[in-house]
Amino acid sequence: MPLVAKAQQDRLVYLDAVRGIAALAVLWGHAYLAFGHQYFQPIMRTPLHLFFDAYAAVTVFFVLSGYVLSVRYLELRRFESFNIWAFYVKRYCRIVLPFIAVLVVSYLARTWFYQFYADNDPALSKWAQRLWSDKKVDLPPLEYLKSALMILPDTKFPLIPQAWTLRIEMGMSLALPFMILIACRSSWWLVLFTLVFIQLLGVYVFAAHFTMGILLAKHQEYIVNLIRSNRLLAIATLVIGVLLLTYRLPHELIAMKLSPKALRFVTGIGALMLLAWIMANARAQAILSIAPLQFLGKISYSLYLVHLLVMLTVAQPAIHWLNVIGIEGSYSYWLALGITAAASIIVSSICFYLIEQPSIRIGAIISTKIQGARSV
Repeated sequence: MPLVAKAQQDRLVYLDAVRGIAALAVLWGHAYLAFGHQYFQPIMRTPLHLFFDAYAAVTVFFVLSGYVLSVRYLELRRFESFNIWAFYVKRYCRIVLPFIAVLVVSYLARTWFYQFYADNDPALSKWAQRLWSDKKVDLPPLEYLKSALMILPDTKFPLIPQAWTLRIEMGMSLALPFMILIACRSSWWLVLFTLVFIQLLGVYVFAAHFTMGILLAKHQEYIVNLIRSNRLLAIATLVIGVLLLTYRLPHELIAMKLSPKALRFVTGIGALMLLAWIMANARAQAILSIAPLQFLGKISYSLYLVHLLVMLTVAQPAIHWLNVIGIEGSYSYWLALGITAAASIIVSSICFYLIEQPSIRIGAIISTKIQGARSV
């Protein structure tokens, strides 16, 4: 029986929930940096810090993208119908059009609504204050155009600074069809190509994450059966995967400091192991398949795009209002965190239906025309 589920459109849909949880981890991680170092410290020394680790969450995004974008071709033998230009158009519309829309909304929000409340308790950290500072935002129009193109080097992302990861996604999307072709011939050739890609060409170390996702797609049946065959191996896969994925934290427990490039490799292996464990564990899949987590996965991209916008324009006034009525310190922080998460989910839901879905439909229409023109 093939491991690719009978579920929606040849995908392991429970992995959508993983993407949603990762997007929520980015939100909570940024809230930690913006407001609550002192309130988070007890949590950051426990395994729960995984849910506040934006660095780890981004790694999961990349490995999962490599898997999702390649599995339908590697597992279902459909690469002969692949149209590279249609693929590029769909990816661009899927990633860039919602980004541009949220960028416009962020610009308007920054112009009309943004205010720094210096007397808030807790107040924005210096890191958060810099996000929408004049220096970061008052850039020539050309810089905004470059950010919309998404693939040029040395691109700045004013107003949506987390979008640096989207440039990685788009850059790797250009290379992905060729990486899948190489994987069809040999996994070792793909590994060698990736190492050359990184070392000689000086291209993203994140290419290794996409390669890990492609290899998981190609060898998933063997990997999943191996994990399922031995309970101790399954436990080790989960524990080691989480430890590697979150190797940076807690800082006092790190056995050996790693270079930034080595750390990316280590967290990538951790993400690969965690995803493999989920794919082999029916109980985890059942939990991830519940409706709220599936919905969170559905709106995950919008959540990733809008959470800083909400944090700066909703959470700050909320903290100010809470302070006015006498709620200060940790209480106001935790309430503000809840308001940020809830408001971000609401705004993300609106963004998904009004922006994301139309962008996906535009990409599908154009790609269908491209494929039709080629078949004529």
